[in-house]
Amino acid sequence: MKLFKYYMILLIISLVTYPINSQNVFTYNDMPTMNASDSTPIIYKIASYADNRIVVHIIRPDLSYSTEGDKFWIEKYLSLRTIYPNGTVLPLDIKLDIQDFNFCIYAINGVYMSPIEIYPIRGRFVLVTYIKTTDLDDPFAYNELAMIFDLNGKSYGNISFGLAYVNITDNHWLSNRAEIFVNFNTDKGFLRLAPKTNTTDYIWQQYDV
Repeated sequence: MKLFKYYMILLIISLVTYPINSQNVFTYNDMPTMNASDSTPIIYKIASYADNRIVVHIIRPDLSYSTEGDKFWIEKYLSLRTIYPNGTVLPLDIKLDIQDFNFCIYAINGVYMSPIEIYPIRGRFVLVTYIKTTDLDDPFAYNELAMIFDLNGKSYGNISFGLAYVNITDNHWLSNRAEIFVNFNTDKGFLRLAPKTNTTDYIWQQYDV
């Protein structure tokens, strides 16, 4: 996912604008939640549901870490703003209890990558990917997982996708090499297409939610 260079002005109030239709412009004043900090928010991803709801994934740099060349650290929570066609906005900030390396965003050939990605799926659910490992020094011990939340922040458990992709040239695991496609009929779940390490093969997996 390429990092969107959209910055929201934060003076206790952040502004997010998005056209609801061709005749109206929607402006939202985002009040800080208890999890928000003074770090400048960045719109990392904008996604949508079939019924025209829009989900904005916001990240904030963690100022306790120094920027390291082509990577930087973000604060350890999931921040979503769901915008409904009628102009209603549902804010959500969830503390994520996952391993620290998930909160490092890094660039490969100018494209920013993060273990944490969001995918709107059926109804009011969102799929949130992340990585887990039992050995930080072993690239082949990293596994890709996902959590499912509803838009009110309720958790519905985890999904294990299997081993993360490893670049065998330098023995580094790479996050989010898979693509996730929501079925046209959202009741049928989603399809995950992922490359298999050290082959030209791809793994196809169909999931029901």
